[in-house]
Amino acid sequence: MANDREWKCFFIGLGIGTVAGFLFAPNSGADTRQLIQDKAAEGSGYLKDQAAGVVQTAADAMERGGKTIRHRKENVIAAVEAGKAAYNEATAATPAL
Repeated sequence: MANDREWKCFFIGLGIGTVAGFLFAPNSGADTRQLIQDKAAEGSGYLKDQAAGVVQTAADAMERGGKTIRHRKENVIAAVEAGKAAYNEATAATPAL
Protein backbone atom coordinates (compact mmCIF):
# COMPACT_ATOMS: atom_id res chain seq x y z
CA MET A 1 0.00 0.00 0.00
CA ALA A 2 2.81 2.40 0.89
CA ASN A 3 4.57 1.51 -2.35
CA ASP A 4 1.53 2.58 -4.41
CA ARG A 5 1.40 5.88 -2.56
CA GLU A 6 5.10 6.50 -3.18
CA TRP A 7 4.64 5.93 -6.92
CA LYS A 8 1.63 8.25 -7.00
CA CYS A 9 3.60 10.96 -5.23
CA PHE A 10 6.51 10.43 -7.61
CA PHE A 11 4.36 10.84 -10.71
CA ILE A 12 2.50 13.84 -9.26
CA GLY A 13 5.88 15.48 -8.52
CA LEU A 14 7.11 14.59 -11.99
CA GLY A 15 4.03 16.19 -13.56
CA ILE A 16 4.32 19.33 -11.44
CA GLY A 17 8.02 19.62 -12.29
CA THR A 18 7.33 19.23 -16.00
CA VAL A 19 4.62 21.89 -15.99
CA ALA A 20 6.82 24.24 -13.96
CA GLY A 21 9.66 23.66 -16.40
CA PHE A 22 7.49 24.60 -19.36
CA LEU A 23 6.10 27.66 -17.59
CA PHE A 24 9.42 29.03 -16.41
CA ALA A 25 11.65 28.05 -19.34
CA PRO A 26 13.67 31.06 -20.50
CA ASN A 27 13.50 30.10 -24.19
CA SER A 28 11.10 28.35 -26.51
CA GLY A 29 11.69 24.71 -27.41
CA ALA A 30 13.14 25.58 -30.82
CA ASP A 31 15.51 28.13 -29.27
CA THR A 32 16.58 25.65 -26.60
CA ARG A 33 17.22 22.92 -29.16
CA GLN A 34 19.25 25.36 -31.28
CA LEU A 35 21.23 26.42 -28.21
CA ILE A 36 21.98 22.79 -27.36
CA GLN A 37 23.01 22.11 -30.95
CA ASP A 38 25.28 25.18 -31.02
CA LYS A 39 26.91 24.27 -27.72
CA ALA A 40 27.43 20.69 -28.88
CA ALA A 41 29.10 21.93 -32.08
CA GLU A 42 31.24 24.33 -30.06
CA GLY A 43 32.28 21.52 -27.72
CA SER A 44 33.04 19.25 -30.66
CA GLY A 45 35.23 21.91 -32.25
CA TYR A 46 37.05 22.46 -28.97
CA LEU A 47 37.72 18.74 -28.60
CA LYS A 48 39.00 18.50 -32.18
CA ASP A 49 41.36 21.43 -31.57
CA GLN A 50 42.63 19.86 -28.36
CA ALA A 51 43.11 16.48 -30.04
CA ALA A 52 45.04 18.11 -32.90
CA GLY A 53 47.29 19.84 -30.36
CA VAL A 54 47.93 16.57 -28.54
CA VAL A 55 48.72 14.77 -31.79
CA GLN A 56 51.14 17.54 -32.83
CA THR A 57 52.82 17.46 -29.42
CA ALA A 58 53.17 13.69 -29.63
CA ALA A 59 54.61 13.91 -33.15
CA ASP A 60 57.12 16.53 -32.00
CA ALA A 61 58.13 14.38 -29.03
CA MET A 62 58.58 11.34 -31.27
CA GLU A 63 60.73 13.36 -33.68
CA ARG A 64 62.91 14.67 -30.84
CA GLY A 65 63.18 11.16 -29.42
CA GLY A 66 64.23 9.78 -32.81
CA LYS A 67 66.90 12.46 -33.17
CA THR A 68 68.20 11.72 -29.68
CA ILE A 69 68.36 8.00 -30.38
CA ARG A 70 70.19 8.55 -33.68
CA HIS A 71 72.66 10.89 -31.94
CA ARG A 72 73.29 8.39 -29.13
CA LYS A 73 73.69 5.57 -31.65
CA GLU A 74 76.29 7.61 -33.57
CA ASN A 75 78.14 8.29 -30.30
CA VAL A 76 78.18 4.59 -29.41
CA ILE A 77 79.39 3.62 -32.88
CA ALA A 78 82.14 6.25 -32.71
CA ALA A 79 83.19 5.02 -29.25
CA VAL A 80 83.31 1.39 -30.47
CA GLU A 81 85.38 2.41 -33.49
CA ALA A 82 87.74 4.41 -31.26
CA GLY A 83 88.06 1.40 -28.95
CA LYS A 84 88.86 -0.90 -31.87
CA ALA A 85 91.46 1.54 -33.17
CA ALA A 86 93.06 1.85 -29.72
CA TYR A 87 93.12 -1.94 -29.34
CA ASN A 88 94.67 -2.39 -32.78
CA GLU A 89 97.33 0.24 -31.99
CA ALA A 90 98.09 -1.36 -28.64
CA THR A 91 98.38 -4.85 -30.07
CA ALA A 92 100.49 -3.65 -33.00
CA ALA A 93 102.90 -1.83 -30.71
CA THR A 94 103.32 -4.77 -28.31
CA PRO A 95 105.95 -7.29 -29.47
CA ALA A 96 104.74 -10.86 -29.82
CA LEU A 97 106.13 -13.36 -27.36
